[in-house]
This record gives sequence, C-alpha cells and structure tokens, in this order.
Amino acid sequence: MIQFRGREQQRPQMGVRLLDRFSQDVADLGQVESSPRQDGRHMVMVVGPLRTKAQQAKQQDSDAPSDNEDNKAQARAKKEGRARKTQERQEKVSTDPKDAKSLSNSMADYLPDELKNL
Repeated sequence: MIQFRGREQQRPQMGVRLLDRFSQDVADLGQVESSPRQDGRHMVMVVGPLRTKAQQAKQQDSDAPSDNEDNKAQARAKKEGRARKTQERQEKVSTDPKDAKSLSNSMADYLPDELKNL
C-alpha cells in the first residue's frame, strides 16, 4: 500500500510504476493477486505467496511414495481391525426373540447363580 502526499496524488502513474517494480522484485517469492488500484490517497496492490506450506508438504509427500504407500497400508489394516471388532460385537448381541429374557424388578434375578443359593 502506498499513501500519496500532497501533489503526489496528481501523478498516480508513479505509484503504479513503483508497485510494478516491487512485484518484479518479489516475483520469486510471491505473485500479484490484484493489480494496483487507487482509493483516495492510497494505492493498494495485493501480493500473495507462490506456495503455501500445505502445498509444499503435499509435494514432498508425492516425492516419497513409499512412505505414502506404507501409511495407506497401515490405515487399511486399522480399518479392517475396527471392522472385525465391530462384527465380533454384533455377533455377541443376539436380537433373536427366543434369546430375550423377560424383564424383572427383582434384584435377585440379576445375581450370579453362586450367590442365589446362600
């Protein structure tokens, strides 16, 4: 952002040239996202980075495919393990009506057999 003072407001092309030179100087670090525009006494130009850290990390991951394949294999093994545990839990719970016990309000019905005969 440039702030013009006094008679500088009469020559906005000088501000445009200054911002163009700035964009050329930082071309290896960033790119112009919006061209210079004047708003009253200010001239604004938006410059953004070429790559974000996330994009750089993604590129490094693609450079090392063996790590990525290992991670995928580990994730797949975890997913299969979870699916197997879920299936085992579902097999333990019976939804068959003949296996259902009638409900009781007596606490004695829930005691183990060893304690019932005392």
